[in-house]
Amino acid sequence: MTDDIYKIAFIGGGNMACALINGLIGNGYPSTEILVSDPSEAAKNSLSKQHQIEFMSDNKSAVRYADIVVLAVKPQILKEVVLELSSVIQVQTVVVSIAAGVPISALQKWFGRSIPIVRSMPNTPTMLMLGATGMHANRHVTIEKCSIVERIFSTVGYTCWLQNEKDIDSVTAVSGSSPAYFFLIFEIMQRVAEDFGLSPSVAKNLILQTAKGSVEMALNSHSEVGELRSQVTSPGGTTEQAIATLRAGNLDLLIFKAMKAALERAQKLSEEYGQ
Repeated sequence: MTDDIYKIAFIGGGNMACALINGLIGNGYPSTEILVSDPSEAAKNSLSKQHQIEFMSDNKSAVRYADIVVLAVKPQILKEVVLELSSVIQVQTVVVSIAAGVPISALQKWFGRSIPIVRSMPNTPTMLMLGATGMHANRHVTIEKCSIVERIFSTVGYTCWLQNEKDIDSVTAVSGSSPAYFFLIFEIMQRVAEDFGLSPSVAKNLILQTAKGSVEMALNSHSEVGELRSQVTSPGGTTEQAIATLRAGNLDLLIFKAMKAALERAQKLSEEYGQ
């Protein structure tokens, strides 16, 4: 290990792991310092085609000399994986979990000792290097190690640190689940546009390009999103009529209830895994 280059082991070689690896190597991280453990030949072949990284099927061997271990497996099998690793992982190794709903307390219990752990919540646009990730580190993670963990996720999008672990559940509702919210809105808009007589392809392209342009406007403007909305809502115009209809239908409350439902489910999952 030299400077800020650490040996990073990914346990699991699925889509999220691939995205993070692509982001790291694309931003200059040496592939020689990355290894992946996954029993799937498909995952091995996919990663091997893209990068010359070390690949193995034995989790214990993968973490034995790693400085950072990224647990990129499904929550349902995370306990089994952690229990397997508990006998070989070094006390100074930082564990990064991307498993939704699994609190740090559960990981500590499964490892059987206090080790540095970062719990993260990335979202699916991470696979396009346009992700958003919230992170929380326990007190055993040094500032230096926080920096390299942040580097991992910042290569694929926006990152933020959270002071309280419970805020991870809020991140789940706000950004983790929200791609599906937008896809549902796009789906509804496309269906309405087709009812108006537009072809499916034209309807889809108009909606998605407008959504993309709107996001770029918001990202590149110093104005708040409410002000941007006002700027395209002329008095007495078509947009004003549409917005008034959405308000009359209590859109604000509906979105609040949807996000609250996601938050409550995330909290419930955290409680279940924490027991």
